[in-house]
Amino acid sequence: MRFSALASVAVLATLVAPIPAAYAQPATTTQELPAELTAAISRDLGYSAQEYLERAERAQQLHAFVDSYRTRNPDSYAGAWLDADGQPVVAVTNAAAVSEVSAYGYRAQRAAVSANVMQEALAQLVDWMQKLPQDVAKSINGIAVDAMNNQIVVQVVNSPLGQVLNLPTLLANVRITPVPAAPQTAAAIGGDSFITSAEPIDSPNTYEITVCSLGFSATTAGGGDAYISAGHCDPLLDSGRSGAPVYLPNPAGPAAGAGPQVGSIVASQVGGASGVEYSIISVNEAGIAAGLDEPAVRGSAGSSVPVTGVGAAVVGAPICKSGKTSSYTCGVVTADRVEVPLYLDNGTTRTISGFAGSTCSLAGDSGGAIISGTLALGITSGSNSGDSANCGEAALALAATGGTSTVGIPVGDITAATGVRIRTAQSAD
Repeated sequence: MRFSALASVAVLATLVAPIPAAYAQPATTTQELPAELTAAISRDLGYSAQEYLERAERAQQLHAFVDSYRTRNPDSYAGAWLDADGQPVVAVTNAAAVSEVSAYGYRAQRAAVSANVMQEALAQLVDWMQKLPQDVAKSINGIAVDAMNNQIVVQVVNSPLGQVLNLPTLLANVRITPVPAAPQTAAAIGGDSFITSAEPIDSPNTYEITVCSLGFSATTAGGGDAYISAGHCDPLLDSGRSGAPVYLPNPAGPAAGAGPQVGSIVASQVGGASGVEYSIISVNEAGIAAGLDEPAVRGSAGSSVPVTGVGAAVVGAPICKSGKTSSYTCGVVTADRVEVPLYLDNGTTRTISGFAGSTCSLAGDSGGAIISGTLALGITSGSNSGDSANCGEAALALAATGGTSTVGIPVGDITAATGVRIRTAQSAD
C-alpha cells in the first residue's frame, strides 16, 4: 500500500471469554448519532450503531487495563485487541501472566515475544529504512506491529528493486508482505472543508490553493481558540514562515473565490524524531462565529457527532472517519502502531508514526476527524485510496491486496507535542 498525503491542490480559478463485568455502557446513545453515520456503520462494519458504541467503549476500557498491566509487567505483555466478535484479548508471554489476565475476565493468548521487544525491533527497522537512499526507500510502503500474530510486518513493493531489498537479518519475528506497485496517477481534486494558500487569496502572487479537512476543535495552552488538521496541509511547511491564511469555502461556489478567513496556520510538522504530524490553526472571531469552537465532528447533510472525550487506538476497535470528500466511512483499527513513508506533493518523503484503519479516505480528506464511538481518536494523514474517484472504486481496486487503508495520527500524540487541548461536550458545558 502506498500511503499518499491527502491534501488537494487546485489552481484558484478567479483568484469468546465474557466481557468483564466492569465494562460500562456507552455514555452516548444511538439516538445522538446522525443518520448518515449510522448508515455508514451498517454499510462498512456490518453491525448496528449500538454495537459500534459498545465496541468503542470496550476498546477504551481494554486500553486502560493494558496501560496499567504493561507498566507492572513489561516483560510479559505482548499486545491487546478486540477480536472479530468484539471481545477483548490480551497477549502475554508466560503461563503466570495467562492466569493473571484470565483472573481479570479477559481472554489470554500466549505469544513468544513481548511488546517491548517488538518495539525495539520496530525502532531498528525504522532507523534502517530512514538511512536508505530515497529511490530505494520507496520500495517500502510501511512497517507495522502485528500484535495478533506477534510479528513485525514490512510491506515491500513487488517490483525488481523491492524483491532484492536486503532487510536486516538480525531481527526475528519479521514478516515480509509484498504489495503491488502503486499506479503513478494524479490525485483527484478533493473536498473543500477548508482552503489555505501560501499568500492571502486576494494577493496577485497566489496561484494555487490547498484543500483539506478540519479535524477537532481545540484550545491552546494559553486559552486561545484552535483547530487541528494535517501538517502537510500547510503550504508554508518547512519554509521558515508561518501564518498561512485559512478560509472556509464560499457558499456561492468556487467561482466566487474563497469564503471568510477564519484563522491561520501557526504551527505544523510532518514526521521528525517523534513521527507526529499536525497543523495547528489559530481560529479568529469569524471562525468562532462560524461555529469552529463547537466540540463536534461534522459530516454530510449538516449532521454532527458530539466529541465526548479522547481515546486511544486499539486493534479491532471500530472507527469512523469524517472528511469533506468521502464524508463518513467506517472500519476497524488494523494496527495500533505503524511507521509509514508519506509521499508529499513536493516530491519529498517523510516517515510518520500513527495507527492504521480499514476506512476509505480520498484526496481532500487530509486532516479530517477519526472517531471511535464519540471519542476523538486521530486525524487522517495518508491513504492507499487517495487516487480513487470514490470509495466504491477504491474498494474494488484494492480488494485483492487487503482493501482500503488509512493512516491516522493519534490525537494524544498531537496534544503531547503541542500542548493544545481537545474540546469535548463536557468541557464546553
